[in-house]
Amino acid sequence: YQNENSPSGAPKLSRKHNMVKDPLAPKQPLSSYMEFSVKERPKVLAELGNVSLGDVGKELGRRWQVISKEEKEVFVTKSKENRANYEQEKDKLASKRLTEQSSASISTPTLVTSEPAPQ
Repeated sequence: YQNENSPSGAPKLSRKHNMVKDPLAPKQPLSSYMEFSVKERPKVLAELGNVSLGDVGKELGRRWQVISKEEKEVFVTKSKENRANYEQEKDKLASKRLTEQSSASISTPTLVTSEPAPQ
């Protein structure tokens, strides 16, 4: 779909509506870097004091690059464990949904008669 009111004259595509996220779906796990950031952010804030968000991010990135492989491995392992748990939870939810859908689609037939039921 094009929008004629585009300032550059170039065709503008309209966005599709965002899908509603399933509230029961498990949250995606953090990456190994994000696990590191969660642990290190309070230390960086304490050391640097009142600095901008970008400066904190730069310092976290710098620290991630300079730590040893052994130190990184702790975060990588934790991230992999969380990823495995996430996949299990996601599969459980998917199978539960599939079971619910299949049981909802299989309904017991009811006998419809034009005569009243005997008493």
